[in-house]
Amino acid sequence: MDGVVRVRRVLLWVGVILMLAIAFGSLASLMHRVRWGSADRQWIVQGGSGRIVVIWNGKIYRGVKPGWDHEQSIMYWRSNYWFDMIRLRNGATTGVVVPSWAVFAACLMPTGVVWYRARKRRPWECQKCGYDLTGNESGRCPECGAMVKARDTTH
Repeated sequence: MDGVVRVRRVLLWVGVILMLAIAFGSLASLMHRVRWGSADRQWIVQGGSGRIVVIWNGKIYRGVKPGWDHEQSIMYWRSNYWFDMIRLRNGATTGVVVPSWAVFAACLMPTGVVWYRARKRRPWECQKCGYDLTGNESGRCPECGAMVKARDTTH
């Protein structure tokens, strides 16, 4: 197996597994909230209600314990379907809200590109670039110059 094909196949499966994990996490976040706080409470990362919240300068938030925290919540979806900033009363930005669909889309696009490039070619197409070789008898692909094995190029 060609090394490039192997890498594409691995990237494809990593992308699919990551998207499934994000989709499952998004659905689970409707009923559960998971939060992690750094030991110095400088950083807080929270997932819940179909979104991911990242807070820096988290010392101002009282009641956040260092380490992992989990609680069950009422099943609802916040009306915040877009990105948002967390600001203090003085206007200073202390965090960002990222909807889980955006994380899913960020994984979907490169996985889709890898899938498109790694798909199997039909027998009458060049295995390297996908050019239609119907009627080609030269043994070379006119598009990319790759050698073509002798096979049936009719369809």
